[in-house]
Amino acid sequence: MSAEPSGAVAGESSATRPQIRVQTVQLLRTGGALLIGAAVVSSVVAACLWRFGFSPWLPAGWLGGMGLLVFASLAGGTVERVVSDAREHPWWWVGGGLLLCVPAFVRAANASLAFTHPDEFALAWFSRQYSFMTTNFFGPIPPEPVWTFQSPSLYFVVQKLVLAVIGTAPLDVKLSTLPWVLLTAGALFLAARALFGTLVAVLSVAVYAFLAPSVYAESFGIPNTASTALLLVFFLCALYNGRKPTLGSAVATGVACSLCYLAYTSSYAAAPLLVLFAALACLDVPAGRVVKSLAIALGTIVIVLLPFMVGAAKSSDFFLQRISQTVPMAGKLLGRDVAQEEVSRSRSELAASWAANCAYLWRNDVGGTAGFEFGRRALLDPVSVGFLVAGVLLAPAMARRRRELVLVALFVAVNIVSLGFANPPPHITRLANLFPFVAMVIALAIAGALRLRSSPTWLRGGLAVALLAVVIGCNLGHLHAAQARDTDSGREDYEDIKVAVFLKEQFPGKEIRVAAFGGFHLEYTLRLFLPRSTIVTNYHDQLLQAFDRRADCVYVILFPEEFDEKFRRADPEGELITNVSRKYGIFVTRPRPRGVSGAPSLSRVAGS
Repeated sequence: MSAEPSGAVAGESSATRPQIRVQTVQLLRTGGALLIGAAVVSSVVAACLWRFGFSPWLPAGWLGGMGLLVFASLAGGTVERVVSDAREHPWWWVGGGLLLCVPAFVRAANASLAFTHPDEFALAWFSRQYSFMTTNFFGPIPPEPVWTFQSPSLYFVVQKLVLAVIGTAPLDVKLSTLPWVLLTAGALFLAARALFGTLVAVLSVAVYAFLAPSVYAESFGIPNTASTALLLVFFLCALYNGRKPTLGSAVATGVACSLCYLAYTSSYAAAPLLVLFAALACLDVPAGRVVKSLAIALGTIVIVLLPFMVGAAKSSDFFLQRISQTVPMAGKLLGRDVAQEEVSRSRSELAASWAANCAYLWRNDVGGTAGFEFGRRALLDPVSVGFLVAGVLLAPAMARRRRELVLVALFVAVNIVSLGFANPPPHITRLANLFPFVAMVIALAIAGALRLRSSPTWLRGGLAVALLAVVIGCNLGHLHAAQARDTDSGREDYEDIKVAVFLKEQFPGKEIRVAAFGGFHLEYTLRLFLPRSTIVTNYHDQLLQAFDRRADCVYVILFPEEFDEKFRRADPEGELITNVSRKYGIFVTRPRPRGVSGAPSLSRVAGS
């Protein structure tokens, strides 16, 4: 009785195998054709850009090529694991979606104007200022070298779309990076689930949501948040591709890797990691298959980046520009004028720089600079350090495939090593790529409580919840302590925003002249919040030499203690305002309207 069905099933199975092979071959052919089509489209776009210059049709063509790559990846079956899991567990869509919103909510709640960086508003002004119908999408932003450095356009395009929806108030600028936080949380969940299972994935997102350095760094509206998200997506794709190299997974890995180079330099570790991950995959997968997969990924990278390479060749090398500024050795190699003494010192301090980047995890007064001070405190509080160490020890026992832990180790090592070449001290935003993995390892220690088989289930579950609560509480306390000690000028009376809103309310439409130097960040903050005002920035002495008492304008003076009186002497009938800002003097060439007072309160600034 039982043999007949068994034979039927066997016969059916053997009959369907050729059909499955045919379908697989068809999918591969379809994916290959789409990949070739994307290569042709990218080449045409790059050739037109080189020969005729920028046209608003070219980005549309490039997006079409990206669409072909997406379909090529889907045809190759790159998302079949995720889709099948989602079908088996439909609660993913509801519970998982709510879970991923927690990190974004925590960062939005901590996006205070008491802790603000001037670069946020300069970058937001670039996003708002440039129309990508006329500004070269494949060139640098800003198009002219008026800022500290130039970057690819991806971050600015996304921010422009977000700001068009939520607005451009000061807090809106800080919230414009929340889509990248959501992407980071989603990629972290899938990566942790692939490595350690669903429980660790849930705990990883929960820890990441409240991890003090991550909340601090991602509460600023800067491109590093985008780099963290894209590099983690690349890690996820490389993980899937290493387990089962297919055309689709290789294309997805290549796309993710290339996008890392359209964000910020902190995600430029992607290409070296791609090669290292491929070498590691050879231990489990035939070498020929890995080489083919790597070749497809590298080809995809060229397809995606080719128009941007042409844009860099025709304007400025915005891919390597920031590296040449922050890495003395690379700067000399890339043609930047760097003193040999600085290069030699950088080489001699490499070991100390690597050690400092590692020690910054647990030691105070090691890192913190450039307006991202984090109170000069260690990145992790002592309790989180203990959980991190415990997680490292438990990882081999809890990993689904122990060899894949080498991927995590490589990821951390490459990031630490690459950061060692940059000018010290350690920078919290440069280390942001590691924070999701720190959260994952801490989650392993919490999940380890559930491995105490001798205890009742309710006791193990309660212990895990208690440990998670302890980690969250310690991180929130650490974050607030760091904010309280933060020495950055961006506290409740943040000077740039106060001055911008004061001028907007009291002197609308007046010409504003900033006495500082070209590219000074205040100019861009003023341009963002006073789009109808004419704003000029020049050195103090040059503005004083060209001073015109008849001009109806407002001077904003950097270094007021040195230059306030010079402007007053240039126009004794003008008025010097000193009760608005400690950082800037404000000089008006004509008497103020009645009723002018100090800068508005922070709540009014936030809603302006």
